[in-house]
Amino acid sequence: MKPIKLNLFLAASIFLLQGAARAAGMDQVADPLMVAGAVADYELFGKIYAFANEQPKFILHHNLYWEDATLMTGVTGLYDRTEANGSPAKRYLEYVEAWGDRDPGKYPIPIWHGDALGAGQTYIWLYNRSGKTSRHLDLTNEMITLIFQGRKFSQLGTGYRDYWMLFWVDDLYMVPTFLAARGQAAGAYQIPNGKDARTISMEYAQAYTDILRDGQSGLFWHDRWNVGKYLWGRGNGWAVAAFYRILKVMESDPKYRADADWIDGLLVSMAKSLKDNRNTVGTWNTDIIARQTYWMPETSGSGLIVYMMANMIADGKLSPDYLPVVQKAWHFLKLSVSDDGRLMRVQPVGNKPVNIDFENNSESFGVGAFLLAATAMSRLSPEVLAQADQVECVRLSVSELTLSRDQASVSPDKLRGINPDFPEAYPKVQAVFPGKPLPKTRVDADGKQIIISGFPQNYRGNIYLFYEK
Repeated sequence: MKPIKLNLFLAASIFLLQGAARAAGMDQVADPLMVAGAVADYELFGKIYAFANEQPKFILHHNLYWEDATLMTGVTGLYDRTEANGSPAKRYLEYVEAWGDRDPGKYPIPIWHGDALGAGQTYIWLYNRSGKTSRHLDLTNEMITLIFQGRKFSQLGTGYRDYWMLFWVDDLYMVPTFLAARGQAAGAYQIPNGKDARTISMEYAQAYTDILRDGQSGLFWHDRWNVGKYLWGRGNGWAVAAFYRILKVMESDPKYRADADWIDGLLVSMAKSLKDNRNTVGTWNTDIIARQTYWMPETSGSGLIVYMMANMIADGKLSPDYLPVVQKAWHFLKLSVSDDGRLMRVQPVGNKPVNIDFENNSESFGVGAFLLAATAMSRLSPEVLAQADQVECVRLSVSELTLSRDQASVSPDKLRGINPDFPEAYPKVQAVFPGKPLPKTRVDADGKQIIISGFPQNYRGNIYLFYEK
């Protein structure tokens, strides 16, 4: 593994950026790219190993599969936004270049899902940035070969007999999204049947939709064996993020205008369903619909959904009615970042909703989703971003509460962001306990403090007081 030297200037820059964010608290930082920078720097450079007589080095994320490949799509998106703003953060470019220069090794054969193809989007990004030299494009040729080998296997009945894949919704982000980017960059180059890769991308996008989309909610099941069982939060995040990325490719070429219009309509429909099925804090749980059963707010799926919605708003494809949705969700995503830049509340690797406490869990793919959400939010106006910080949700630790039997109380001076019209506004406050459903908890005000009745005596995690405008 090739280590990359981290120079002293870069180390100082990271320290200052993280320090600025810590001083305010992540949820109080208005600039999405500053928050994203702190999160990216913690994930990419925060785990620094010191070697005797050498400069500090950072260690590259270890795999080219879907977990770290998703992270790289967030990092490349963050670099693109900093470059567009005139201040390119070159440390991210250098990191991605080093990550993409490694030998991908052998792909599994036969290949039935898209996990091994996650790096394809980043290879194409590097190809486009390199003046279109063939090295990174050539790395995708084996991926194309595997796709066409897989198409020889019969997985389904009439209509999709020539398609490979287990048809997992996750793969939407790995395969048709990569094919769309590949087609935009190189058309039909090295495609066995001579089709433009964008055409093949749309074939897969339509297949996944026909097989996995729920006719009632408009959302996606995880796979064809679990149709009717659950509408996984991160799975639907994969779907909307993938379709948005494919949309941007298709609408750039008049030849694919009809495909772009189809995806546009699909995303508008899904956005409506997602808007109507949020949790108390304005994000999405591990099951979009069964929120009472799966009660934990989750950040990776929510980040991918915000990425789609905020971009669609900025593109004029979603109405301003969706602004409060992304404002509220983005604020809670920021609340899920520790003061040193560590993203939390990411459901571990899985393929369905879970009922476990992952309050402090972090994953590289979750960071990628967060960075994508931040890049999308940065496209909105400063006025909109300022309103996002007015969403009234505050995180408190148990140590900040006064506990007495089955209730807890907190004074107004601890409630940063809550409506200052005390006490009239406070009876509308709701207490949210991540990882623990507490339907009997009630929040009241006695004129001097907020009282949370039904507080569990043994609870030691964070709580969130949320004021619904």
